[in-house]
Amino acid sequence: MVKTQEQKLIRRKHKALENGHQTTLASICIDLGEFYDQEERYEDAIAEFQIVADIYKEMGKLLDYGRVCRGIGEAYINLQDYEKALEYQQTYLGISCRL
Repeated sequence: MVKTQEQKLIRRKHKALENGHQTTLASICIDLGEFYDQEERYEDAIAEFQIVADIYKEMGKLLDYGRVCRGIGEAYINLQDYEKALEYQQTYLGISCRL
């Protein structure tokens, strides 16, 4: 079941990439990142969330970008990489305070 869910999300991700649908790609990568987070595959979660962060930053969606940075920071906390976690949490807080 878990593998099937992951495979479905990966297929949807590839389709969104092929079609150039950035918003759809971001949504799928969030789902995939959350899936990986639940499975304690934090490096994979970070990779997916980073794709989303890049998309949101490029689109100028600062609040959404900040939220994704918070998610990346939480994944780094789970990896016990507190320096990286702090970097991403500070990005989130900086954006939140400005908006």
